[in-house]
Amino acid sequence: KFSRKLDFAWVRKLIDFGKYVTGTNLGMILLKFMDQIMLGAMISPKAVAGYSTSVRIGNLVEVPTQSIAAIVFPQSARKHDKQGKDAVKILFEKSVGVILAMIIPGVLLVWLFPSHFLRFVAGERYVDQVPILRIVMLTSLFVPFSRQFSTIMDAIGKPKLNFYLTLGGAIHNAILLLIFIPFFGEMGAAFSTLAAYVIMVSVSLGFLSNE
Repeated sequence: KFSRKLDFAWVRKLIDFGKYVTGTNLGMILLKFMDQIMLGAMISPKAVAGYSTSVRIGNLVEVPTQSIAAIVFPQSARKHDKQGKDAVKILFEKSVGVILAMIIPGVLLVWLFPSHFLRFVAGERYVDQVPILRIVMLTSLFVPFSRQFSTIMDAIGKPKLNFYLTLGGAIHNAILLLIFIPFFGEMGAAFSTLAAYVIMVSVSLGFLSNE
């Protein structure tokens, strides 16, 4: 409905919602690229070049996560309004299940033949990235849980909780990176990111089970 009168109550609600969603998106970007940023700062840009090759391969299997998140957002809001929290939990389980069913074959394929994918994407000189690529592929299995939880929290009107959880994950990742990169280099960066996602997903699932 069009109106000449501006409803400032809704303007405040939208601003309040938008600031947390924006903060969450920035936190997710920071979480995603923190390992590469800190590798470059703490070791060298050369280390980032090899590491980012594995990350790019890992990003390919995350495409279904992005697509399904766009579908789940309106569905979550609708089910929450009409059927309550239990329906949203079921939607979360189904959406994560569908994504995992789509990406697990790709993850297994890369896990079994990592050197072939590295040669195809970046050439022979990055074949030594095989251990890192395998850890990156493991991390990609936790991304659907995190992304779908984030989507559902925004859809049911809890962007503030979502923001703090994402921020906590980014902070945990930064701390782990500071500890492990000096000792283990690129492997330390990969393990730190995996650990940060495991912690964040564990907290997310704990919250959903207690709701």
